[in-house]
Amino acid sequence: MTFASALTALPNALAAVNPAISKALHPALVGAARAKGEFPSSLGLVEKLRLEIGSDAAKPETVARLASSSPLMALRIVAVANSAFYVRGNPVETLESAVNHLGLKRLQGIVEDEAEKKSFQATFLGRAVASGALQQALIANILARSLAEGIAPRSTLADRAFILSSLLRVPSVLLAFLRPSLYSACCLDVGELRSPFERNFKKFMGESSVAIAVAISEALSFPLSTATMLSYLELPPWNRRGGGKEDVKDSRQLAYAVFIAQRLADEICRFGGYLPLDSVISDLSAKSDFEDKQIKLVIGELPQRFLAVCSNLGLRPSRLPSYLSNFESKMVGRDGKAVPDAFKFPGIAERINPFLYELKACLNTRTKDDEFGQVPQAILCTLQALVKGLTFDRAIFFRHDEVESCLIPVAVFGDRPQDANLVRRSLGASGRDFMPDVQALLQRKTIFQGDPIFNDDWPLAAFPVTCNGKVEGVFFADKLGKKNALPLDTQEQVAVVALAEGWHELSPQFR
Repeated sequence: MTFASALTALPNALAAVNPAISKALHPALVGAARAKGEFPSSLGLVEKLRLEIGSDAAKPETVARLASSSPLMALRIVAVANSAFYVRGNPVETLESAVNHLGLKRLQGIVEDEAEKKSFQATFLGRAVASGALQQALIANILARSLAEGIAPRSTLADRAFILSSLLRVPSVLLAFLRPSLYSACCLDVGELRSPFERNFKKFMGESSVAIAVAISEALSFPLSTATMLSYLELPPWNRRGGGKEDVKDSRQLAYAVFIAQRLADEICRFGGYLPLDSVISDLSAKSDFEDKQIKLVIGELPQRFLAVCSNLGLRPSRLPSYLSNFESKMVGRDGKAVPDAFKFPGIAERINPFLYELKACLNTRTKDDEFGQVPQAILCTLQALVKGLTFDRAIFFRHDEVESCLIPVAVFGDRPQDANLVRRSLGASGRDFMPDVQALLQRKTIFQGDPIFNDDWPLAAFPVTCNGKVEGVFFADKLGKKNALPLDTQEQVAVVALAEGWHELSPQFR
């Protein structure tokens, strides 16, 4: 398969996955989740825990909250508490219970020995796609805990919500870490431009990510009740009928909090826009026990909590959608001025580097005939770089169809245009001199001028994908139209050009 044919096959890329790969992935994902598994331990978090545990003021609840910064570390600690060596009486279900069960002195050795300790900043420098999956898991966990705390602040509901959310997210985090191209193919908004991750995951794995989560919970010796609740969460809780333990008030509230957190995390991390997010919130509120204002309050607190967790892990965060500020409630000091945020997102230069490193490594990889190709990973990495690494609201990849003499929209990340606007872009159109995507193809260079493609959305950028002397596609990105919008600054243009250079004259064997 050549690069050109890989682009044509992109909407159905997962159909080419060797069944042997899918079969081997199940035990690989379960194995990577175990203690000593392939997913590393955060060196920065281990060092912070060492200081916290060694403090005279150390308390199990504060240690547990710090350890919960890492979903894998948290799950592995609970697994140790439930192991044959430590188990006694009732099985342990939450992280705080595990810390109390093991004791702080014993916990220090367990944390030190949990997995290979690595700097997350270095580990994820060339793993932007995997870092994004981990950050999405952190967001889901924060939301799940916050929603559950709002229901029952003095119960164990929040701790249980955190564990369930962590287990639900671990399959995608580990897939992104072990097989980033397969993860990318699941994430890409391709084909009908409506394929969700879960449907694609099940398409090539033959089982859902929830089924993998259940297998991981069993492998880590979680109690049967955890696996039962995970299975219950495969469908929206409000679509369930009939009696059973899950209909007990606490269990129902727990299911609502965890399920809603997963939906919100997916919506937030796809950068789909303020109105779609607001619509999702209204829909979830109408179907659950949560009011709109409860959900919005939790989302408003998310950015600072997210940045604090990333700081604990030593992980460089990508930006979150700027429209989340609409949900914030600013703290005001005695002087009447807003209290500045404790944490801030890194600048463009820091954010874009992990994407550039991953893209370069990806484009230089040559896959064997029986291996799954790198094209989905390279495309997703670039789309996310334009939106999450830079500050565009939307990024689109167009494939060049020579026969039809047009650009066909294939993959979208960020604010989604109406389907009527996602049309083929004819190279022979009367206004082609002012069409930035078409000019990027015809001039074979990065373009920053031209008429908006969607509404009045501007500024914009477009650059070609060339291979073997031909333009095979075009990346396009823009920002939602605003009054008095400023053009891209020099730093943004330099970053776009750096991305574009990676896609210049690819090897025909890249696939």
